[in-house]
Amino acid sequence: MTPEQLAMAFSQSFSQALFGIEQVDAVLCEDGGTLLLYGHTSDPSATYIASLPLPAVEWRRADG
Repeated sequence: MTPEQLAMAFSQSFSQALFGIEQVDAVLCEDGGTLLLYGHTSDPSATYIASLPLPAVEWRRADG
């Protein structure tokens, strides 16, 4: 998935239904190939989750 496709997927998901999400936290899974998104609402008991596979991710150092 290209960065443009990823941005479009986020945009479409949020435009379809925000579910009252006010904050999104992203967590990279231990496998390095899956991104979890936690959508937090004003109600602490209502948290949403989405997972995104990150195929062909190539990690490299930002400083070198």
